Amino acid sequence: MKLSLNDNFCSSPWFHLRVEPNGSYRPCRWGNHSGGSDHNIANTSLTEYLQSDIMNNIRSEMLEGQSPDICKDCQYEQSTGKVSGRQRQLLKSGIIETEFDKTFCASPHWENFEYSYNNQGKTDLVPCDLQIDLGNTCNSACIMCPPRYSSRVTEEHKNLHKIEPVLFKDAPRLKNWTNDEQLVDKFVNELSELPSINYIHFLGGETLFMKSFYDICNRMIDRGLAKETIMGTTTNCTVYDERIEHVIQNFKTVHLGLSIEAVTSINDYVRWQVKLIKS
Repeated sequence: MKLSLNDNFCSSPWFHLRVEPNGSYRPCRWGNHSGGSDHNIANTSLTEYLQSDIMNNIRSEMLEGQSPDICKDCQYEQSTGKVSGRQRQLLKSGIIETEFDKTFCASPHWENFEYSYNNQGKTDLVPCDLQIDLGNTCNSACIMCPPRYSSRVTEEHKNLHKIEPVLFKDAPRLKNWTNDEQLVDKFVNELSELPSINYIHFLGGETLFMKSFYDICNRMIDRGLAKETIMGTTTNCTVYDERIEHVIQNFKTVHLGLSIEAVTSINDYVRWQVKLIKS
């Protein structure tokens, strides 16, 4: 296998994937938005997507020293000196970029990389690191969010489209995949069948504002999945629900991200309709 891969290789496609708010799959939590996928949580399982031709091609390109289009955002971040998602994912495979050749060969995933190299990118691994976007239901219209991540931004775009139709597209209302109870059941059943979920990150919308967040977390707790899983989520700090206490107490570890741009009125501007509470 070639070892001159340190500029482009990422181990993420061997264990990670993302589900978008409408249920479509995406190969990576950091990858640039691809505009949708025929593979959806309604018609494809988590494992089927990780082992799909889309993922096989990404793994093959990486092992050949190429850079898939979806990796452009990480490359840009690294060019500015920022720690990229790629670098974070490499560490999960025991690979240190500054000592790439040595740690690549010593990685616990080495045999999986080698198998994929000899088999057109195929893998028999199953996902253990997930980002699950539950939908776009949100109580805010932050200026950095596109309509697919905020129901309020969707409504604003509809109004702005009447004024500037070229600049603001008439965004269709997105159907959250978690509004379908059968899909939620299917998703939790799939989690139960996987050998392990090391990490799962839930996003919205505003996650703590969404009933589906608590429903899925509680089902994971009831099935004994939560006690071995690190769970992460991010909130705009405007919602408190007592149910979050039960969630935090029953997962192995919880990473809670707080999205605040400033402690001045700038935050009110960036996160429109959310007022900063001043003491």
